[in-house]
Amino acid sequence: VEDDSDSVVRRRAMRTIRCLASSSDRGTRAIVEKEDFASFLVNVIGQNITQDDENDHDMQIQACQTALALSDSFNPNDWSRLEATLVQRIETTTFSKLISAASQCLRYCVKRSPWSRISSQFSEIFWKRLETAVSLSLETHESVSGLFLEMARSERAAENIEQGLVRNPSILTKTVVVNALTSILSEHDQNQTNSRDMALQVVLLLVENESNKRPLAENEGLLSSLVNLCLMQPGLKNKDLAKKVILDLVPEI
Repeated sequence: VEDDSDSVVRRRAMRTIRCLASSSDRGTRAIVEKEDFASFLVNVIGQNITQDDENDHDMQIQACQTALALSDSFNPNDWSRLEATLVQRIETTTFSKLISAASQCLRYCVKRSPWSRISSQFSEIFWKRLETAVSLSLETHESVSGLFLEMARSERAAENIEQGLVRNPSILTKTVVVNALTSILSEHDQNQTNSRDMALQVVLLLVENESNKRPLAENEGLLSSLVNLCLMQPGLKNKDLAKKVILDLVPEI
């Protein structure tokens, strides 16, 4: 996978590994679980590839999916190394399917090691890539909204431990992040219901922190998307949740 010069061979080899790792047969899965696949997957995902080679894009997507399949065999150090590589991959690709796969895998990294990161770990380019991907491709909505939700939960858990401390606004209130959430909330496609629900949960978690309210309220697009969500939501629960956020944010305008 790492050394073959033929991108088709690399893609097929990685897909075979992913199938072994995802097998329902315990004996088959054990073949790859015994190896140090964390380092191997980090190397595959971290490879520099040409933007127009779909075979290598697919190889890295398969590697992300393999990491999720083998998650129970990883140790804490594996997750931190994988996280850094996934962030770098999102920063350097414009391929929406790869951004979606990397975001899904990164969400699991955040879940498995919620206390290990600092805000400066994520660059402006990283957030901008996610914002652009969400605006251009519906297939990224679920993985990106899920990633934001895991980050918001991690932050909220830290805030509960550090009660009484004055906190700066969340990194998730950055304009590019709020713009991405707005794009997801504004999507009317019925197949995107789960993505919209997760994006709304992110905003609900953020408004629980007083320091987050003003930067959220200053984004007119977010408020408009929440109003539209109230109008389009058939269910009372999400409509009431959206109204609650609006009432929390309006006094900050």
